[in-house]
Amino acid sequence: MNDETDKPNINLTSKVLFYGRTLQEYLKMFDLDLSLWKGCKILDCPSGPASFVAEANELDLDVVGCDPLYTDQLETLLESGDQDINTIIDFLTSSSLPISQKFYTSVDDMKNYATSALQKFLADYPVGKSEKRYIQAKLPNLPFEDKTFDLVLSGNFLFVYTKLFIPNLETLDYQFHLRSVIELIRVCKGEVRIFPMLYIDGKFHEYAENLLADLKKEDIVADIRPVEYGSAGGDNIQDNLMLCLTRAEH
Repeated sequence: MNDETDKPNINLTSKVLFYGRTLQEYLKMFDLDLSLWKGCKILDCPSGPASFVAEANELDLDVVGCDPLYTDQLETLLESGDQDINTIIDFLTSSSLPISQKFYTSVDDMKNYATSALQKFLADYPVGKSEKRYIQAKLPNLPFEDKTFDLVLSGNFLFVYTKLFIPNLETLDYQFHLRSVIELIRVCKGEVRIFPMLYIDGKFHEYAENLLADLKKEDIVADIRPVEYGSAGGDNIQDNLMLCLTRAEH
């Protein structure tokens, strides 16, 4: 598309949305084989109202979720979750941005997954909070010791919510992204997986390109992998790429 006005608008909102996904979606987003992570510690950050922690706990996996909205106010979480599901669904319904067929069959299908995630999250949250599966924390400063987790997942936040896309999110600049990724690496002794690595108009997000160069200086190995998941369609948007980060072996 040569005409700027013909490009789909990907600015959903002026704030970070409290919108979650199910374990089934996580398996696709992060190319996960959970049988490989039995007996390991996993962090989901930021976790939002995803049901991944709840569902993984039912499978006897050791998963912790952290998010700045994890307070003791269950009604507030329900209200925020419901409101932000409607924000995304209303946007997709009214915009020209098509839904990818990699995972969802329709906008309604996408809403059903988000609603299911929210309901399972809310059902698990009171007990999970008391058992420290849900921890109030935010990037780029996490309350964990170095190398606490074997696997760290971070989905649908970094490279999505940035001041390049949403000008009023001034604090979510490149330095925030760099510090956040370094922090995720700090608390991890295995792999950090970040989704998505947006590829728009034939190039990666500006922050992503700078980040890969800066991480290389820190002896961090980056691997970009295609996954069997995507939500946005359109010829000029590719959102089925995941960034996997590990420390270089010496």
